[in-house]
Amino acid sequence: MFEMPPESYLWTYDLISPDEAVRRRALARHQALLAAAAEALHWSNRVWAQAGTPAPAEPHLAAEMDQARADRRWHEGQTIFGAHDAFFDRWTGPAYPLPYAPYVALYLRWEMEHPDEWGARESNRWS
Repeated sequence: MFEMPPESYLWTYDLISPDEAVRRRALARHQALLAAAAEALHWSNRVWAQAGTPAPAEPHLAAEMDQARADRRWHEGQTIFGAHDAFFDRWTGPAYPLPYAPYVALYLRWEMEHPDEWGARESNRWS
């Protein structure tokens, strides 16, 4: 998993800003990152289809698959989901997740205060 330091996610507080313009910029940033992550997922799916397996044996396809997966992880890791995942993934590892806890609360506030923006298809990960 790609993980950024907790302070790298400070911009996500703008998702709940009372200033409409600030909130729209943060939402656009979040959604653009998720769109790039989705494109990387499509890229890895194309490689999978070409190779016939999610673990290609051909070196050039294996390298391309690694690049596509890394690109997806990097873009998604820049969003509020990166902080969310860092918090929950650390419960199973040796590192303490507390620095990421405020972002979990922020995610819940975003859901509560701006449900249409939070629930927009472009604001969420794919299933």
